[in-house]
Amino acid sequence: MNVLLIMCDQFSASALKMYGGSVETPNLNKIAAAGVVFDAAYCQTPVCSPSRASIITGQYPHKHGLVHNVNRVDYPIIGGPEGEDGINELDVTTESILHAGGYNLAHIGKWHLSGECDLSYYPNMYREHQEYGVEMQDTFHRVAMRPREEYLDWYGWKLPVTMCEEFKESTRLIPAKYMELDLYRDFYGKMGRLELPIEDNYDYRIGSKCVEFIKGAEKPFMLTCSFNLPHDPNVIPSPYYESVNNVSANSSLPCDDMYMNDLSKDIPTHAGDAFLKEFIKIYYASIKLVDDQIGRMLSALEKKGALKDTVIIFTADHGDMAGGHGMFWKSTKSFYDEIARVPLVISAPGYKPARYNKPVELVDIMPTIIDLCGFQPAGMDIDGVSLVPVLQGAESEKDTAISERLYFAPGNKRHAHSNDENAHFMLRYDKYKFILHKEGDGLTPLLFDLSKDPGEFDNLCKNPEHRELVAKLYEKLRLRLAGSGYLLQSESII
Repeated sequence: MNVLLIMCDQFSASALKMYGGSVETPNLNKIAAAGVVFDAAYCQTPVCSPSRASIITGQYPHKHGLVHNVNRVDYPIIGGPEGEDGINELDVTTESILHAGGYNLAHIGKWHLSGECDLSYYPNMYREHQEYGVEMQDTFHRVAMRPREEYLDWYGWKLPVTMCEEFKESTRLIPAKYMELDLYRDFYGKMGRLELPIEDNYDYRIGSKCVEFIKGAEKPFMLTCSFNLPHDPNVIPSPYYESVNNVSANSSLPCDDMYMNDLSKDIPTHAGDAFLKEFIKIYYASIKLVDDQIGRMLSALEKKGALKDTVIIFTADHGDMAGGHGMFWKSTKSFYDEIARVPLVISAPGYKPARYNKPVELVDIMPTIIDLCGFQPAGMDIDGVSLVPVLQGAESEKDTAISERLYFAPGNKRHAHSNDENAHFMLRYDKYKFILHKEGDGLTPLLFDLSKDPGEFDNLCKNPEHRELVAKLYEKLRLRLAGSGYLLQSESII
């Protein structure tokens, strides 16, 4: 089979109407109508590079060792230590397996996994701060001639943006400690309508290049279409900007005390509802733009006669708070569903449509793809399991999902983490979400019953009646991690 893997960055499942949100996506709905919608899919960490590495290696971050964002090559304006590690030729990935098996590969869009060397099976990638940046040099130069306040500088992209007055007023309330950061202040200080033609939008260009590849691709092919949206920069061109109205936002919604000082909560707390409302408006509009690009690809597949033998997978590397708990972005150490749960839809010819409500993980995508393409995942050192049994109407062999946050290695080098003084973990089991923040000798647990408290406002760990349940879930988490080479302390936290 051909494979079309569509991936977004910072895409919260909670925003989609098919997951109970408000954003309608007619083209994604077509994929869902022919496939399996996974209601409890979780990212491996709510950070870009580690989760992306987990998608293509089938390994947890503590095993593949890439626990930080790699920036030196993909985001040179940020930089990074010389010799910063990314994905390399020695990594066994979905793409390396399919390439060896004769597949025609293309990766178009955000990558964010580069080390110092390119990969032989991806000789001509289209990336945001390489090829797109070169294409837009003249435009960026002209925009940069404008007064500084008229454009947003996003890692070197000079983007002309018009902001509404309510939003501009709200940014004056953002604490100075954020606005003094030259590299980042534009990201939350400037949101609005992008004054560029749709065709100059990076994600539109991704769609165009994917359509071009599909038209000319020889079978079998695997195309990874990797959108940046709805990740920042939070600007969107017309008519998408005007397409979303009547957005509600409440920056005063509570979150757990330990997250109150996180950027994701701190900025909206000060800037207020007008700030959060404009962010959500643009976030939802960005999803609409992405959905239209999906429609273009589906049309190209249909015209090529390739829909009947193409596996289509839609997912994201992680989510976004998108207004949940009065928060935005992913700049928090929490594991709320808005950032930890991701959309996952798999449509494979010959399998019936369904919904699946038990936990699955991003590491499951790699073995699923190679299984569907006729290769054998058995015997590989991976943490994921094939979801083909779920497509067949059965259940996954795992009944839990985990997510983790680990700390950088010196020099941003990759190494397998076997234990850490400071690490944060999440376990999804049945209707429960168990979270463990481990800092030094301190352990802080949180427990939510998602069947009764889907918004995650009531931490059951505060109630002594749940001590036994907390101990049980801690042990499940400990055993899951131990099975993948990570050791938590063995004694109970109770």
